[in-house]
Amino acid sequence: MRRVARGPAARVPVRGQVHRAIGALVRQRAAWLSGVVLATIVLAAATPALAQAPPPIGHWRSRTSTAQLLVYQNGSCAFLGTQPVQGTCSWNASSRGGILTLQYPMPLEPGKIYFNIIWVNQTTITVFGEYFYRQ
Repeated sequence: MRRVARGPAARVPVRGQVHRAIGALVRQRAAWLSGVVLATIVLAAATPALAQAPPPIGHWRSRTSTAQLLVYQNGSCAFLGTQPVQGTCSWNASSRGGILTLQYPMPLEPGKIYFNIIWVNQTTITVFGEYFYRQ
């Protein structure tokens, strides 16, 4: 005749039951995690890549002032205004324009000027809101 345990001992699961419960929990969590990973991949693939504006290579002149901006393919550039500056340029693009950084030599460390540039069309840009036209 079998004895039936009563009290706290009756609630202790058999070793096989514990392993099955843990295995079911692990499978459930793995299925959830794989669903999240799949959804992330699908959303990333469906998101269109943002277009990057090209650098303003060329000779640009303002009609309202005597300022000129010269940007060359090899990375050299100059800004001719009240205080002419020349050096090397780097371009940090955005969707409609970008930041043109002109780095020029100074006695202690290089100087930098950051130009906020927005493309209006193929022959027109704005530099800090002032219109410049391709020459």
